[in-house]
Amino acid sequence: MTVLVTGAAGFLGINVVRRLARDGHQVVGFDTVELPESARTAAFGDLPNVVDVRGDVCRPDDLANVMRTYEVTRVVHLGAVTVARDESPERTGTAVRVNVVGTANVLAACARHNVGRCLIVSSSAVYGDTVFGTAPVTEDVTPVPRSVYGITKLAAEELAAAALRRDGVDTVVARVTALFGPWERPTCSRTLPSPLWQLLAMADAGQRVTVASGGHRDWTYVEDAAAALAALLTAKRPRYRVYNVGCGAVWSPAVLAELLKMTQPGFDYTVAESDTNLSYGDDLNRKRHPLDSSRLRTEYGIAFAGPESACRRYYEWWQQYRHHVNQPLCAGWRNQSQIVR
Repeated sequence: MTVLVTGAAGFLGINVVRRLARDGHQVVGFDTVELPESARTAAFGDLPNVVDVRGDVCRPDDLANVMRTYEVTRVVHLGAVTVARDESPERTGTAVRVNVVGTANVLAACARHNVGRCLIVSSSAVYGDTVFGTAPVTEDVTPVPRSVYGITKLAAEELAAAALRRDGVDTVVARVTALFGPWERPTCSRTLPSPLWQLLAMADAGQRVTVASGGHRDWTYVEDAAAALAALLTAKRPRYRVYNVGCGAVWSPAVLAELLKMTQPGFDYTVAESDTNLSYGDDLNRKRHPLDSSRLRTEYGIAFAGPESACRRYYEWWQQYRHHVNQPLCAGWRNQSQIVR
């Protein structure tokens, strides 16, 4: 099959493109930006069935052209802009336009071109404060987003449901939790990378790190998430229309810090309740619960790496590829407390 991946130059996008291409599919990566040539070669150089196309989900003609030219049969819609609570009105407006209008355009194009399935990649942000409740969060929980980003993602989900009812577009929604791992970097659409990326970049710079004692959440290795999305995209008949994607356990970036302390000479860290020099984009004063991904595990047998294993995999990858991702590609990473989700 030929798969169109919107937002293909993003962190999750690169991993999804790689996974689908390695599974033998023709993949068309669609994004407004182009990866630096060295990064593109490192990410896709061994995958001849990957094509790059510049385009914008907010321009219907761009979508029509790429679907017609490459005879797209399935779509993974990842194109989105994250927005923190202290962002400018301009960036908030951009997020609404890309995340909502862009999703409507993608779904309309899927209907017109008879695309077999459109996988809408949503976020745990739709659950709002439910993640601070008393138990893991299942898909049956009513979404009540508390952030602009969460609101735009829930709107995208509702548009997917409407496209299914009105136009018969086979839509599936994946609510993805906090990710980290290969190819993460600051970009114009995602200005706040995970504290795990920050930790590695600061270690490379010879900086001492202070990890927040309350910075626990269900950090999930991105390659595992990409495998889950590939399964949802290619399955013949998913039982549900919404799936959570997460490792199922909350843990602290201190796991990675401890690994660095043991393996990287001169690195050290401390843990403190406040005065952390990592940006978490989260409320550190409340205990989070993970997304419950039982549907995904039961139906598709998707396994997620535990914290220690995921951190080892990420550190090994970083040792080889860090020169592609440890420099901001867009001025905008702000090392301060932002709340995104």
